[in-house]
Amino acid sequence: MTARRGGPALALLALVLSPWLSGCHPGYPTQDAPPLTPQQMSSAQRIASLQAVGSQGPQQTRWRFALADRCTLEVRRAHPRQPEQAFRIALTSGQFDMDFDPVQQAFEVGLVGPDRSPETEAVRRTVLLQAAAWTDASYAFKILRHLQLDCRQAAADDPGARRA
Repeated sequence: MTARRGGPALALLALVLSPWLSGCHPGYPTQDAPPLTPQQMSSAQRIASLQAVGSQGPQQTRWRFALADRCTLEVRRAHPRQPEQAFRIALTSGQFDMDFDPVQQAFEVGLVGPDRSPETEAVRRTVLLQAAAWTDASYAFKILRHLQLDCRQAAADDPGARRA
């Protein structure tokens, strides 16, 4: 009979403290919000996501990105044993593609567009990012494609805007 003496008081105390003891407060979501897809992201979020993918490049290569303006992407490639490379691309100047480089053992996202040389009408492919995983390269491809779509939409909405 002595074991039941504290029973109701302990049960009431456990009931009152249960939200705090369980780690979740009432009203707190039980699931994390789903991650944003590239089409839901702002340009700044897309660039931040590209930075995250580019910071994990294969063979210690790091890729960094910035928008110089709505339609110009700045790309920097750094490797510990090579000088840093920096270049700009016009998001309206070609189409993005993906490929696998067997020598580097990396998936590449590139921009295929006309060579700007007046002597030739050749097509040039510029590598914008290398990733060890196909999923990372595919994600970067989607982000770049949505940056390009935003740029083209802005140009269509404002015919007098500077076209890159």
